[in-house]
Amino acid sequence: MTTAIAALTATPTTVAMLTLFNGEADGGKSYSVDSVVVEAAAVGTTTMTASLYGMVNKARKAIPTAGLTPNSMSGRLNYRGKGIVATGLTVTNDVWIPLGTPVAGVTTNALPYNVDTPIKGMIIIPPGGMFNVSVRAAVTTNTYNCGFRWHEVQLSLG
Repeated sequence: MTTAIAALTATPTTVAMLTLFNGEADGGKSYSVDSVVVEAAAVGTTTMTASLYGMVNKARKAIPTAGLTPNSMSGRLNYRGKGIVATGLTVTNDVWIPLGTPVAGVTTNALPYNVDTPIKGMIIIPPGGMFNVSVRAAVTTNTYNCGFRWHEVQLSLG
């Protein structure tokens, strides 16, 4: 999960709140996204309305600077893969799409409020690719933490 980041007030364009980069070499493992987790950390108004957006960049990208250390969900002490998780990257706008159902009507006394949006492997990040997410809300005083769940698989991407 990230540290809290302010929401956008319009559909994302060229800045991602959180990015998962596949650092595998060509022919290496692809990353299958299981879900995206969003936690409302602070709500600047009495109620919150928010939408989660995601985008897979279509072409191989330069390796970003790691911003966060991925945690393994397999019981290992350290993540041993080549995935890089970064925050606040400038990205190519390859069409953002809404993910899941927007959240509406959450009040400040309901914080923290978590949403786990199932992706169920429908988003594949090929070697050298990136998956980006951002949250759009009514005001920028709303802040969010985001995280990814993914698994790494060998696929033929012909």
